[in-house]
Amino acid sequence: MRLALSFSPEPAIRRSCVAGLAGVALAIGYGGFASAKVVECAGACTVQLTATQGTETLGTTTGEYTIDPTGSIVLAQPITINGDWGSATVNRLGGNADPSLLFGGGSVNNTANPVLFSFATSTPIALNGPVVAQSQLTYGLTAQSGFTTDASLTPFDPGGHLVVANDLRAGDAGGPIGGVTNKGVDIGGPCTAPAGNTVSCGDLSLNGAPFGAGQTFTAMGVNVAYFLSGHSSTSFNGQVIQNAVPEPSTYALLAAGLAFVGFTARRRLNG
Repeated sequence: MRLALSFSPEPAIRRSCVAGLAGVALAIGYGGFASAKVVECAGACTVQLTATQGTETLGTTTGEYTIDPTGSIVLAQPITINGDWGSATVNRLGGNADPSLLFGGGSVNNTANPVLFSFATSTPIALNGPVVAQSQLTYGLTAQSGFTTDASLTPFDPGGHLVVANDLRAGDAGGPIGGVTNKGVDIGGPCTAPAGNTVSCGDLSLNGAPFGAGQTFTAMGVNVAYFLSGHSSTSFNGQVIQNAVPEPSTYALLAAGLAFVGFTARRRLNG
């Protein structure tokens, strides 16, 4: 014999629970979480590669990627510049544009003097509310064989970071662009490799502090820029991700909703 046991709360309890859960839903949906939505490129999904030596531009190009209907970033083919001097390539772009960005690439300097390489990525977003960012970076450096000089990689950023991540703020309605907000997760530093050797420069991660409360952002940028010594090469892979951060009022509303559900259920069951 099988006994099937079920519990069906009284209508009053069900109504109370529904009311409490509605408060929870209100907290989640409207209590201050960062929000974003799938955006279209409209010509703004770009990667600019530049290689310069002194005042001479060795090579430059601007490539594009796409954002599919689910918000996924798609790079159809690598973006490259090259010449007798060497090369620079972006071979990995991914993530979701609401918003995260995975990136990868590298460069080769076949000359005897340092070259400044720059990889500048722009991704349109529609984001508002407080957010917190995280960055990760893995990179390495090789001193070409057959030469007696060590290899060096020196970030271009005055702050000494290989990767710099910013968000572009929207201005007031009909007004000018509001400026740039740094995410607080710039990452990576100088690196050296002995002649004829390859080294791992780091496998790094960094968590930032919350930012952007009450602000609206229209684009996120990830810039990788560095001086690479002669007869050397480097490669990198990384990601920058932003996550929602509930405001204090959200926690309060969420807690109140859950407390109301529990209190009402206990009161009804105890009679």
